Amino acid sequence: MLGAACCTAYSKKYKTYFSYNSNAVKINGCRGFKTDLSDASQVKNLFQKIKPGLVVHTAAQTNLELCEKNPEVAEKDNVTATANVAEQCRKNSALLVHISTNYVFDGIKGNYKETDKPSPLSVYAETKTRAEKEVIKLLEKYFIVRTSIFGWNPIKERVNSVTWLLRDLGAGKKVLAISDQYSSMMLANDLADKLEALFNSEKYGLYNIAAKDKIDRLSLAKKVSRMYGFDSKLIEPVTFNEFKKLGFWKAGRPKDSSLDCSKFEKTFKMKLPSVDQCLKRFKELGDNDYLKKFKISK
Repeated sequence: MLGAACCTAYSKKYKTYFSYNSNAVKINGCRGFKTDLSDASQVKNLFQKIKPGLVVHTAAQTNLELCEKNPEVAEKDNVTATANVAEQCRKNSALLVHISTNYVFDGIKGNYKETDKPSPLSVYAETKTRAEKEVIKLLEKYFIVRTSIFGWNPIKERVNSVTWLLRDLGAGKKVLAISDQYSSMMLANDLADKLEALFNSEKYGLYNIAAKDKIDRLSLAKKVSRMYGFDSKLIEPVTFNEFKKLGFWKAGRPKDSSLDCSKFEKTFKMKLPSVDQCLKRFKELGDNDYLKKFKISK
């Protein structure tokens, strides 16, 4: 999702390449290479072919329940792959922009700053936290970006916090929407645009980049329902604790993983969009057949 958004944005200005693994994808204006990033030799070969000056590492295993059931998969996809990419960036003097997550925090207080200590609640979050440490250990100059994103995914089966609402509400199904779980959700395409501020900068380090405000899942469901003309009666409110008791989650999730992004805004003198602005652009992209830019074959 984010990788596709980055390719769409950057190929207009830069010579842009991407890697894929299980899903072969074609992206207009870019060349793709099949690569298992957890295989050090394949990553080395990829760098030798492309000789990149800049790498935006968006790949990760983000399925929390899969990570919880198969920690070895999470380790391979999130830690080993990141270490391999960072190592080749070090050897080839390429600048790395590594994408991390708001889920490194336990969600007790919310509005987390870059200086707050991570306290992961799941295997996914724990491996993403260790991936950050691999980047810091291997590189002197890097960008680590913590974020929370939604958007249009070329692999339609991979739904996120907005597209699952479209799927289920659009099919007339009831949805349980949590009234007190918050995040600073940002559209993947908006994040791709903001990341470009890092490319020619030497203000290295860790940054939160997400929406400038936060939203709860219930409010999000109501906004999406209004935007698309769905029946709001299909939305059933539930509290965070009530939902946990239903047993759908095995992996822990933070209650309030919202991010304070003032460091990025002040450092780069850029304003971040609101959740509402991100949702508006999301719909505009969908209305303009954004996904037609990509072709997937398995």
